[in-house]
Amino acid sequence: MRVPFFVVCASLSLATAAYSSGPSPLDARGKEIYMRGTGAITATLDGGVTRIAASTLPCVNCHGRDGRGRAEGGATPSDITFASLRRAYAVRTPSGRTHGPYDDRKLKRAIVRGIDASNNVLDPVMPRYSMSDHDLDALLGYMKHLGRELDPGVSEKSIRLGVILPPQTTMSGASAETRAVVRAWFDDVNERGGVFGREIELAFIDPDGTPKERADAVRSFLDRSSVFALVCSFTEGAERELSAVAEELQIPFVATITSNPRSSIAPGRYVRELFAGLAEQSRALIRLAGREQPESKRIAIIASNIRLTDVRDAAVQESRDNGYGAVDLLDAASVDAAKLRDAGVTTILILDPQPLAALLPAMQGSDWKPVLLVPASIAGPDLLAGAPATSLISFPTLPNDYSETSIGTHARLIREHHIGTTHRATQAAALASAALVTDALTRAGRDLSREALLDAIDRTKAFRSGFAPPLTFRADRHLGSTGCYIIAFAPGQPPKPAWVEIE
Repeated sequence: MRVPFFVVCASLSLATAAYSSGPSPLDARGKEIYMRGTGAITATLDGGVTRIAASTLPCVNCHGRDGRGRAEGGATPSDITFASLRRAYAVRTPSGRTHGPYDDRKLKRAIVRGIDASNNVLDPVMPRYSMSDHDLDALLGYMKHLGRELDPGVSEKSIRLGVILPPQTTMSGASAETRAVVRAWFDDVNERGGVFGREIELAFIDPDGTPKERADAVRSFLDRSSVFALVCSFTEGAERELSAVAEELQIPFVATITSNPRSSIAPGRYVRELFAGLAEQSRALIRLAGREQPESKRIAIIASNIRLTDVRDAAVQESRDNGYGAVDLLDAASVDAAKLRDAGVTTILILDPQPLAALLPAMQGSDWKPVLLVPASIAGPDLLAGAPATSLISFPTLPNDYSETSIGTHARLIREHHIGTTHRATQAAALASAALVTDALTRAGRDLSREALLDAIDRTKAFRSGFAPPLTFRADRHLGSTGCYIIAFAPGQPPKPAWVEIE
């Protein structure tokens, strides 16, 4: 009989009877093995054909921090907690296989040889682990805590959340207002009794410098702070680096407004982002423009920042899907209005604001009137509303997303906590994140874990925070809103709004 591979690590938890109830130095080594597979440990796959370092396949990847397993990719890992594996009766696994209880000898046999407690051979894709007796004992010692050990940042009385603020040195006003409004929100939550009696504690950091320096500062912050999750966090300009830290440290990370959300291109296990970034906005702009232009059309995409390569590639594909016969890729320095006109360009997607100073005058008094597609973070309506050609400007969220209740709530928080009002959009995004996290923490239940929080977020459907468009998450969708508002400015006509959904 073939057995699903998820049982192997299960074997590890049962030797716990021989250990004391509190963590020991040996157990700490066991946790390192379970979480990271570090040390002189190897894993053999495919019936002995493939041999790799255990760090590539640590137990936590399949069974989670609590040992209960989490359905993902069409597979359901076994529950490997002590209580489950030591049951005195036969246990049926998610695959339908039945096995009896494990003792220490059978557990070690399953780990090393791939044979379960009822002498069934485990599936070849289940790793057979090779490690020293000392490491095996350490791992078994740690496994007794699975399902009972609270995640970092959680106690019986509190939940500690981290917040990455806008850099203080370059965005001091936005940093101060975000800090104040997030603290005010969770003060309200605590006054209502917290979340299942747990008080929300906050820890703030406002890293600056290069993207790498910001990421290094956040990593150090997390190393010295026991934080359950990062929420309401500003990632603009360092999305890739900060997301990598969250994935490395396996900490839930809920970001707010960002131009280049990682969930657009390379969604990770731990990162959740709220709003459409430049990739989604560019696609929406192209989709709307493509509908309203004749069949013969040509687009130029202007993007100089190397960090926008993925955005540009998404825009190229969307252009081809919407009937653009030719796509020209340009950087800001190579933009020549006369050449674009002579080439018959009908549409220009602008992801770098620099060329606008030359393009707008070139269209004035000319019969060349290409449609300009511009995300609002690149250039706002004040510049383009009077353009001599039609301009489509995208916004991931607008003030009309506010509900009457949220307007009152925001005004009260500002009044009671003496919060500045210069950066209202930044505050609104932080409040949307705070509302989402509060809702998800509540739905995650009393038995709170990082996995439970992520699961709760991924079950969120059309959540109305009152500060943003409805947010929907799934296991395969880590971006809450993939659509955007597009406002069309045409000479001599009133602005025309539209909502364009990408998914």
